[in-house]
Amino acid sequence: VLAEVRDARSRLALEALQREIVVREPSEESVKAVARFARGTGDAHSLSSADTRLMALAWTLEAEAHGTAHLSATPTPLREQSKRERTVEESKMPGWGKGVDPAEWEELDRINAEAD
Repeated sequence: VLAEVRDARSRLALEALQREIVVREPSEESVKAVARFARGTGDAHSLSSADTRLMALAWTLEAEAHGTAHLSATPTPLREQSKRERTVEESKMPGWGKGVDPAEWEELDRINAEAD
């Protein structure tokens, strides 16, 4: 990340900090895990090396603090919704769908007025 600080003004501000900066590097395991995950989501081509290493450092710090059992090794597959499922879900939203009930909006207006 420090290599991303390129302009002179930002470098001077960084040097003027009153605190010590602890520089950490991600583990090789975490870099590989992040790269593998990014390939699985189709994002690998849009990530810079700095992006990948920053996410890998976050992975490393999380693994050190809490282990890796809860970290996903592969992305969750997307589930396609059928048009019927979308229609049913949309019709459940207040004020939307084919059967708009003005009472639903009145209730929402009342709740919003109470919140103000």
